[in-house]
Amino acid sequence: MLKKRMTAWVSAAAMLAALAAPMTVSHAQTQTYEVGTDKTYRTISAAVAAAKAANPQSEDDRITINVDPGDYEEQVIIDGLHYVTLQQAPGTNGKVDLHWYYCTGYCAANCDLDGSYDPDIDWYTYKPTDGSGKEYSIGDAIKSGTTLTYRKKSSEAQLTKTVSKDTYLGDTGSAMAPLIVRGGSTDVTVKDFNIVNSVPVMVTQGEKDAHLTPQYDRRWGVATEYQLMTRDGLTICDESTTETAPSAAYYSGGELNREAVHNAVTTGNVTFTAEESAWLVRSSAYNERGHAVSVTDGDRITFDGIRLRGNQDSLFASGYGRLYFRNCDIIGGTDYIYGSATAVFDSCRLGLAGFTDRAYGSPISTPATPQTTRYGYLFYNCTAYNTRTNNGTHNFGGPWGAAGQMTFYNTTLDTDM
Repeated sequence: MLKKRMTAWVSAAAMLAALAAPMTVSHAQTQTYEVGTDKTYRTISAAVAAAKAANPQSEDDRITINVDPGDYEEQVIIDGLHYVTLQQAPGTNGKVDLHWYYCTGYCAANCDLDGSYDPDIDWYTYKPTDGSGKEYSIGDAIKSGTTLTYRKKSSEAQLTKTVSKDTYLGDTGSAMAPLIVRGGSTDVTVKDFNIVNSVPVMVTQGEKDAHLTPQYDRRWGVATEYQLMTRDGLTICDESTTETAPSAAYYSGGELNREAVHNAVTTGNVTFTAEESAWLVRSSAYNERGHAVSVTDGDRITFDGIRLRGNQDSLFASGYGRLYFRNCDIIGGTDYIYGSATAVFDSCRLGLAGFTDRAYGSPISTPATPQTTRYGYLFYNCTAYNTRTNNGTHNFGGPWGAAGQMTFYNTTLDTDM
């Protein structure tokens, strides 16, 4: 198929000039922190915490965090931080793989009652009780006003907390991405990372250790007890694992039998292979929303040469700031670039991942541009492509709200679309 070109109804050139210019700054890079197995910092989040304590306030103070290639299963939160660059260590081979497993509809054993990761929490082993003596397990609904008694792993002391809103034990809330930018952060650059929300893509040891569990009485949206699964009974697999559908025993009327799969996973009578596990987590039946990158409050934030992948809502480009994505590879299943920010996507690849069990297409973007904001999303010199052969037809998305703006300018469709 001949490549197609979309021209804009708005002045895309003016938008690009307005947004990109403020972000192409010259980094002084006067301070360098190093992350790796034999470096000062073993985790990216520890180096970010050190940068936060140093509190750089200008380009002359900029801190560059050089990360050795490797596998980093952690959540990195850039909160109220300025003049910081995160990048793969120059001259190194391989890739910085940053991934995390918090996702909508799931609860985790290491997520506190406020929705934040806490390595000293283990709801799987140390279950809390309320005043009546009721014991709660991961995923159980908890009503506002309930007072829970619990303990942390490091202490025998009993702790109590009154829940201030209806929630689920281990609910990960909105802070679910491997990389989060918030708190009015400015002048931050992230370069050459591979960032993945693993839940709709693969199965990791971290997911299994956290005993990912669905919100059991959830009825709105997508998830119910049988529509999401724990990671028990699934086998660790990665992005490159070949997908193989499970046997016919897990089908009913041509549809995946969620109850049969759920029972197989939770009873422990069946362990799906790595290939079957990859197929299941990438199917529409078990997919949920999970950010790979979330920007809720930041300005002059640059992403350069990063690859990010989730399913629905892979990239939350929101808030009232300006974001710049250059030479990035952004992958998702549906509506995977969304939010209220003003953002330029310059020479990026837009990967349409679709699902293992469906052949319908993948809307790319749902901007939620406020009425008072001049520009929304500009896709400039980008390429949209399929990641699998049976994705079906696609569309470029639509507004999330009456004022949503999205412009595709000089953007092409790959020949397999």
